[in-house]
Amino acid sequence: MTAYQQDYLVIGANICDYSAIMDVGQPVAVSWIWQPAGPRSTYTLSIYDIFGESVMAHNQQCTTGEYSNAVILLENVPYATMLILGATVIAAANRYSIYGWAFAGIFIVYGLLGSLWIILYLCPHCPRYDTKSCPCGYGLLAAKLRPKGNLTLFSTKFKQYIPMIVPLWIIPVLVGGVMIFHAFSWAHAILLGAFMVDAFVILPVLSKGHGCKNCTQRTSCPWMGRKV
Repeated sequence: MTAYQQDYLVIGANICDYSAIMDVGQPVAVSWIWQPAGPRSTYTLSIYDIFGESVMAHNQQCTTGEYSNAVILLENVPYATMLILGATVIAAANRYSIYGWAFAGIFIVYGLLGSLWIILYLCPHCPRYDTKSCPCGYGLLAAKLRPKGNLTLFSTKFKQYIPMIVPLWIIPVLVGGVMIFHAFSWAHAILLGAFMVDAFVILPVLSKGHGCKNCTQRTSCPWMGRKV
């Protein structure tokens, strides 16, 4: 088994959570090693001060579990469902015409490209890069497409790239709202309601309660940082 190591400078650090800032009073160097170990992966971090001396009080090991292929598949179901429901809302708003389905297809392509965008530009900066501890499996895909990035830039990259996919949550609501306003029907209302429940309830609850809850970047993540 191979261990991967990355050294970089930070101002303070928390061993089990890269993103939490510990007041150590000086810049420190962090040596990060990921060692695959059977069904679980162990992250061992050693902190050194600017003189190269180990800060022994802050050394410890953190273990994170791996997700099975079945769990990874299930984690992607709410997002896939959101794309399908959103596309259907768009098609319904255009009375299921050829143009409506064309716009629906564009929406799905946008959603898929949005996922690829995150995989290429955000995931390389995540500590779950190239591991099965990533609940959605993006970390493994990113490792096949891009080299490892700088873990300390995760929060910055999150703020930079996540807004690119936000319209996926907004477009169907706007289109569906206009559709219901001009030609209300219970079928359309239920369709739009299903999209909103999946996009604004199921998907975020699953993320925050599962993947985000156990993420080592959660305290610096713009999505979870203010909630923990």
